[in-house]
Amino acid sequence: MNALEFSERLLSLKPDETFLRNIGKIKIAERLLSSYHLRRVTNFPENDPVIDIVKNYDVSTFSIFRFCFLKETVQCEEYIFFGEEEADYLAINQNSGNIEFINHEIFDLYGSKIFEGEKNDTIILKCARNSSQFLDALICAAKLQKEVNENIGGFEGVSDDIKKELCETAIIVAGGASYRIFWEIIFGVD
Repeated sequence: MNALEFSERLLSLKPDETFLRNIGKIKIAERLLSSYHLRRVTNFPENDPVIDIVKNYDVSTFSIFRFCFLKETVQCEEYIFFGEEEADYLAINQNSGNIEFINHEIFDLYGSKIFEGEKNDTIILKCARNSSQFLDALICAAKLQKEVNENIGGFEGVSDDIKKELCETAIIVAGGASYRIFWEIIFGVD
């Protein structure tokens, strides 16, 4: 999946504004709806779709659950950092192309490294085989987020079957079983 395909698919998953307002989510409706809209602000295409998104799209309002893109990529040794998930970071491993979930203790927004222990302790989890597959899997998370937003019961109101089905799809499109743990955490399944 490239950046344009991701932005179009994401926008197609935008929850219905009237429905959100009718179920009492008035205060968060505008913020939620804007998180589904990635607007291209520059046109300097990058080969990597994730880097293309960060460098060419307005990502300031984007979020899927606790994931958001950084305002700019940060290159640091073998990694290109591009996103955050809670306190930790997502990065492209420049050697393998894998998307990896990186411990926050080795990176701050200024790009300095704080290695406390062995370098192998920096990777928390592998997320996807490459950027394109990461975006495919992130669309699955956006589908779950839409289900949650359009459900009066929130996350708990969405059936476990739906969560598991979307999670399994995310694992497959991310590249397979090597990425299972990360996506099970994101989807809240085990």
